[in-house]
Amino acid sequence: MTDLQKDPNVRVAAHATCMSRTLSGLSVAAKTPGSRPKQYRNHRDLLADEDVDTVLIATPQGWHSQ
Repeated sequence: MTDLQKDPNVRVAAHATCMSRTLSGLSVAAKTPGSRPKQYRNHRDLLADEDVDTVLIATPQGWHSQ
């Protein structure tokens, strides 16, 4: 998330996670001035958000085999 925030053309509009320990990505995104990313627990809700143009999927390490 920190690397994404370095690009002036990128605005993190939303963050979805099913793991509470990964909520830190949302707090990093919220540090950008003027940024108010939405939080989702269900990725389907994020995909339905018309404000989202691109989705980056980062699969948790323990889920790679699933």
